[in-house]
Amino acid sequence: MILARKDKFIEGSRADLTEQVGRLAGGRWTAPGDLCAIAIKGVDGSRYLLASFHGDTNGLATIPVLKALNEAFTKSYPDHIVIFGLDANTHKQNSVNCQGIADFQQKFSEMGFASCWGPSPGVHTWTTRNARTYLQPQLQKAVGISDAARKGEVNLKDWIIFYGNQMQAVDSARDNTGNREFAESMVFPTLKFPSDHAIVSCMLERNENHHHSLRTALG
Repeated sequence: MILARKDKFIEGSRADLTEQVGRLAGGRWTAPGDLCAIAIKGVDGSRYLLASFHGDTNGLATIPVLKALNEAFTKSYPDHIVIFGLDANTHKQNSVNCQGIADFQQKFSEMGFASCWGPSPGVHTWTTRNARTYLQPQLQKAVGISDAARKGEVNLKDWIIFYGNQMQAVDSARDNTGNREFAESMVFPTLKFPSDHAIVSCMLERNENHHHSLRTALG
C-alpha cells in the first residue's frame, strides 16, 4: 500500500505501474500484494515514481525487484523522482540463500541509489528484534527473554531507497512504540505495537532545491 498526501501530490494523476515492474523482474519474484508501484504528479510540478515492496523471508527477491525498478526508471520514466520503501528482509550475513546487508548496500549503490541509513548502515541499526516464546508449538525455536538479543532475530530489514543524484535523506528515524520513539532494548511485536518491524521514516530533500522536502515513512 502507498499513501500519498493530497497537499503534496495531485489526486487523480496516479498511474499503476505494478504489473510493468513485476514483468521486468521476471514475474517469479513477486506474489500478488508484494509489490506496488505508481507514477504520480506532485503539486510542485515534478513527476514521481513511488514503490513499495515486501520481500521474501530470505531477501532473495529484493535485488531482482530493485533492478526491475531501476530498469523501468531508465527506460520509461527517466524524468521521474524515485522513492522506494521496502521490507528487503536483509540479514547480517550474506550467502547464496540469504541477502546480506552489506551486499545489498553495494548493489543498490552501483545502480545509483542511496538510502535513508546513509552510506554505511551498520547491523546495529536494526528494524526487527523478535524471538519466539515458549507459548507456541515449535519449542526448539523458543528463546528466553535473557537471550533475545543474542539468539533472536535482530536485523536491519527496512529501507527507504532513492537516487542519490535526486534526493538526500535527513532526520531518519525508527519507531517501535507508535509514539515516534524507539526503545532499543524492547522485543516486539507487543500488545501495544503489533508489528514485528519498526516504522522507518525520513525527510527527503531535493538536491537542487533544499527548501522542497517530503516526509516519507515505511511501516
